Amino acid sequence: MLSQTAFKRYMSVFDRFRFGLRVRSRLLTRIYPFKSFLGVNGKPVVEYEVREVRRTERDAYGGKLRKNGETTVRRLANEGF
Repeated sequence: MLSQTAFKRYMSVFDRFRFGLRVRSRLLTRIYPFKSFLGVNGKPVVEYEVREVRRTERDAYGGKLRKNGETTVRRLANEGF
């Protein structure tokens, strides 16, 4: 994505300062217009974060059952749907 022509001017400045890939990406997310990152329908692109969680549930008798490694998906954009 960083090699797109829209970022060419930014990349030349980043090259002068010898910024790495991570720094370039972070700076672009701060200075590049947000509406340029919208999807084709004009809505934000939904990104998902998948993480491992430790979860405790109770069995039918009130005892605790521990489930490790359950995967949850959290919406980062457009949480309304």
